[in-house]
Amino acid sequence: GVIIDSEKHHWNAYQEALKTSSCEYFKNNKLTFEKYCEINHSTNKSFKSVFKEDYDEIYKKKKIYYDLYINKINLIAGFESFFNALVVKSKIICLVTDSSTETLNKIRQKFPILEKIHYIITREDVIERKPSNEGYLKVLKKYKNIDYSEIIGFEDSYKGITAMSSVIYNTILVNNKQYFYYNQIK
Repeated sequence: GVIIDSEKHHWNAYQEALKTSSCEYFKNNKLTFEKYCEINHSTNKSFKSVFKEDYDEIYKKKKIYYDLYINKINLIAGFESFFNALVVKSKIICLVTDSSTETLNKIRQKFPILEKIHYIITREDVIERKPSNEGYLKVLKKYKNIDYSEIIGFEDSYKGITAMSSVIYNTILVNNKQYFYYNQIK
């Protein structure tokens, strides 16, 4: 994530869920971190399309494992000082996340600084998740009197940057050169 270092924990949770799954796709293929990012951050495929009829079972197990990992999650290095600088300058801070409200609330309990976010869009607030730009459009509608050229958005995934950059001009990818989609974004 952009705020919390959660991707490896999501990946680990999927790996644990797959160990007891009957899903044929990963019987002969290992879910490497690169493969996880390729699927989960894609604009045209998802774990639901890969796991097909096994998706609901796998996702339920993944969620249980991920909840166990929440205590191990940390803020992204440098986030807290950057966030505090925005707060001091009275900047409006919004969050558009594919996380559920339930998961986000657990994260907010661990990191009370996140209570300073002015407006949050979670997966329950939209009909279509990223790569749809619906969440970002909701933010722009709420803050319609803001000069859009003064908005800066941060994303860590291909599907996220695709969603955001379709409606927000100043976008920044927070990731590294080893990221599966890096060359498609830069």
